[in-house]
Amino acid sequence: RAQTLSSSFLAVRDPPLALRDLSHIYPPRAQTLFLLFSRRPRSTARTMASLTVNHDQNSPLGLAEGTDDDLGLGFNQAGFHAYVAEMIGDEKFLVTDDFVGEPIPANADAVAALLGRLEAKGGDFVDMFKGPVVYRVLKDEGIDWAAESAGGGRLFHMVGKYMNGYDGLAWARNQHKYANHSICGLEKARGNPNVGPATVFISWGLLSTLVSLLDALDRCAADGRLDPEAFIWVCDSSIRQHERLPSQKAAKMRDVGRLGEMVEQCSYTLLFNDVWDRTVKRSETDTVSCLSRIWCVYEIFCTVRAGHELVMMFPEDERRRFLGALAKNSAAPTNALARVDVRTAESFDPDDKERIMGQVEEVGGAAKVNEVVIAALNRALADVAARAAEEDVASQVALCAAVYLRDLGRLGEARALCERVAAALGMAE
Repeated sequence: RAQTLSSSFLAVRDPPLALRDLSHIYPPRAQTLFLLFSRRPRSTARTMASLTVNHDQNSPLGLAEGTDDDLGLGFNQAGFHAYVAEMIGDEKFLVTDDFVGEPIPANADAVAALLGRLEAKGGDFVDMFKGPVVYRVLKDEGIDWAAESAGGGRLFHMVGKYMNGYDGLAWARNQHKYANHSICGLEKARGNPNVGPATVFISWGLLSTLVSLLDALDRCAADGRLDPEAFIWVCDSSIRQHERLPSQKAAKMRDVGRLGEMVEQCSYTLLFNDVWDRTVKRSETDTVSCLSRIWCVYEIFCTVRAGHELVMMFPEDERRRFLGALAKNSAAPTNALARVDVRTAESFDPDDKERIMGQVEEVGGAAKVNEVVIAALNRALADVAARAAEEDVASQVALCAAVYLRDLGRLGEARALCERVAAALGMAE
């Protein structure tokens, strides 16, 4: 009986993201066996990703394979926090078996030594989809290693801060439990109360870090732009990511093909833009915003087509940089957004761009799409400016926000804001 239980529980060794009482499913003895037998030997960690998929892997919990209907699911804030915490806490994924327990290097020589150890093992260190996360972080010349290591701590804690959306896709593909489900699909099947039908669509460039996205969502929840109980649609957790088998790849492609439908299902779109004014990539190492990615441009267009609101969110330091630029020149936002162009927007998969451009032609061509997208972005940026103006009416930001609103044709809002600025400054109307 113990052997039967152990083999069954090994197949579903990973608990749900939200820990729950299993007493209603298994008796106490079975729960104990679950904890004992679910710890696989460390030596097998590398082989998990290459195991043949067992389509009955979830049978002890009575879970069927994921379905196309799971695509509409999302996490609420609590669920998304737990999901990100599980990823950035996965030390072996972030730094490989070789660097488990490794402290943060304090200087360039220590970083070079770690890089040498990685490169000596061989592997793909060019493709961001295949190389270990730690390698990309160690190669980042912008990191102040002395400052990062000053407080002590292990290397993986720091690497987790730099884990981006593409790393999240790789992590999901590395998790055997998600072989036949999206992350949200499996959690819903397991009874996770923090998963449900998504009502808020998150558009973001996957080069952004998950930690920065989570922080932006938290601030949106704090200022009332996001209900923390609302279920958010994020591609990493809502789309099935495994593609080892033909059936898995076909399921993933069906999910990707329905992205516009997911925008329409939701009530509005939150756009996470971590570099507000760089819309064109100038070099291979240049940091650009999500607006240089064709999927994001397409998602904005789908938002407008569905009649939904587009809401802009930034990292806090980027919000301040935007407001500083606005205070110097009220035309700075319109000048920056004028460079957004679906024709020059990029995709890592050329087939994706070809497919999207085909749809662009069907709705009237690139010029029409660009006009619609740029207008929506200006509305969203003007909303950011107007909210900032309310925080300090007697400021240059408030005055320039009023001019920006006027230039966009939002004359009533512009006049009302100008009157409040004048009153705050003691000026005549």
